[in-house]
Amino acid sequence: MITFIINDCKITCEENETVLDLKNKIKKEFNIKVEYIDLDFKLEKPIRKLGKYNLESGILSRVMDNYTFDKFHLDGKEINLNYIECPNYTPIIKKDIKPFNKNKYKFDSSQNEIKYVEEKKFDLKSDLEFPKLS
Repeated sequence: MITFIINDCKITCEENETVLDLKNKIKKEFNIKVEYIDLDFKLEKPIRKLGKYNLESGILSRVMDNYTFDKFHLDGKEINLNYIECPNYTPIIKKDIKPFNKNKYKFDSSQNEIKYVEEKKFDLKSDLEFPKLS
C-alpha cells in the first residue's frame, strides 16, 4: 500500500490503482469542483529502481494518468504531494480502436504459377542500340 500525504491528510492507494484514481480520490476528499488537477510531488530525493519509472519532485506529467502504481517503486512508502487545480483542461479520453480486418489483406494461394519473363539483352558495342554522342 502507498500512502500519499496532502496537507496532513493521508490517502492510501493500492499498487493496481492508476494515477487518475488517486486524482479522483483527492478531488473527492477535498471537495474540488474543477474537472482536472495536477499532482506536485514534494520529495527529498528521486525514487528510482531498475526496470521501473522514476518519480521525481515536481509536477507529474499528464501522460502518466493511466499508469498503475506498480510501474513505479512506491510500495510501502509515504509520499508528500500537493495538488494544483486546472480549470481550463479536459483530459483526453481513450477511444475504442477499430479492430484490424485480417480478411482484407489475404494472400491468394490459388495462383501457384510463376511467370518467367526473359529480359531483353543489349549489345553494348552496337551503334544501333547505343549511338555515339559526338
